[in-house]
Amino acid sequence: MKKIIAFGSGRNMHSVLVEAAGNYEILAIADNDAEKWDKEYCGISIIPPDNIQKFDYDTILITSTKAAVSIACQLTEMGIDDQKIDLWYPLQLRSTVQYELRFKMEPYARFIVNVNCGDERSIRFEMKNGSDFVVFREVFMSGVYRIIYKAPCAVVDIGMNIGLATLFLARNEYVKKVYGFEPFTQTYNQAEKNISLNDCEIKDKITLYNVALSNTNREATYLYEADNPGGMRIAKGSRTVGEEHPDAAPVKIRDAGETLLPIFNSCEDMNIILKSDCEGSEYDIFYSLEKKDLLKRIRCIMMETHDGRQSEIEAMLSDKGFVVFSEFIGGKYEIGMLYAVRV
Repeated sequence: MKKIIAFGSGRNMHSVLVEAAGNYEILAIADNDAEKWDKEYCGISIIPPDNIQKFDYDTILITSTKAAVSIACQLTEMGIDDQKIDLWYPLQLRSTVQYELRFKMEPYARFIVNVNCGDERSIRFEMKNGSDFVVFREVFMSGVYRIIYKAPCAVVDIGMNIGLATLFLARNEYVKKVYGFEPFTQTYNQAEKNISLNDCEIKDKITLYNVALSNTNREATYLYEADNPGGMRIAKGSRTVGEEHPDAAPVKIRDAGETLLPIFNSCEDMNIILKSDCEGSEYDIFYSLEKKDLLKRIRCIMMETHDGRQSEIEAMLSDKGFVVFSEFIGGKYEIGMLYAVRV
């Protein structure tokens, strides 16, 4: 049985303990909070990180995705072999995808991921921030954008973030083109790097746009949250700043209908699939698409909704002949998942 040191006694630790039985032996729990040292968590000793080297372990399992990179840096600086550093995800989800994960500090700190897609094909990308690990879980483990569609199709990815869903969809043979939109240049650059790491049969399908889609043409500057790129938004709740701000992120905002019309026209021989996760901008985007009469040209929609307004899109799509499936999840931004197929 594999012997592990769990790093972090936070909220995920209980789940780690529950799935440990019959799967691995937890020797100790390392934590940076000195007030927890020499105490126990469900009978397991909590130790200072410096004491890790006293144990004969196989793996150090980082239980916090938010602090994963900083903890991995700390372990590497302690001389821990990077091959012994792993990131915890629930075993049930890990079983849904075959992947290898390695941490590297040079030339910058990141986890390098290689996902086995079968047929000797793989997807490669890097993760550097807490929200990256959440997106990896949603896209590759939970499969929120998993679709089986045998006819040739083109995907429009609105809110591509660091490109994980873009790559996940582009790996399918029936997907011939992917058009990815990401407004924030810092995040866009990471997506561009991730896509460049992949084989030509995948990356050559993908065209990237460093713009935000909405229902107007304008420019604005927002505060960029480097530790949470997956939560950045231009809709209600965003924070604008002056261009002189050290964390300023200038954004080009373009009308969705005007921008997507030529793309749709170039894909007339393909079915169009729209994936959207744009943190509240979806309402302006869909009203623009409706105004340009482009909704009727979309075959399938997979999207995350925000701000508790998904009923607006449900009504709009059902009126346009879509069968709509939706789920309200909740949280700070009242998110939900919506899937729609035009019949």
